[in-house]
Amino acid sequence: MKNTKKRIIKYKGELDLVGYKIPCYNLEDGTPVLSARGMQTTLGMVDKVESGKQTAGTRLKRYLSQETLKPFIYKDKKLDHYEPIVCYDGNQKIHGYEATILVDFCDGVLEARKNIELDKR
Repeated sequence: MKNTKKRIIKYKGELDLVGYKIPCYNLEDGTPVLSARGMQTTLGMVDKVESGKQTAGTRLKRYLSQETLKPFIYKDKKLDHYEPIVCYDGNQKIHGYEATILVDFCDGVLEARKNIELDKR
């Protein structure tokens, strides 16, 4: 049975990666979470901009489901490894990923780049 408990943010801040700032959170259960939108922006996976505002992004999820990348990104990982986390800062709903996902995803893409030709993006 899927855990339906509402996941609450206890602490929040920013992770600064050489000038790229990713909103980060620590949940009540101790889980470290990075903002999905912040990760996508840092990785250059920004969805189209409408009226000067970035639209809610799902590009990372699309990369995770690409058949050509799966052998590299999911190597030695369980199928649910990259499941997004929905958490709450008061009434504000935030979509994120467990913090170690960023490193795992980048490692997988770098490994894929060594073995297959990837799109320039």
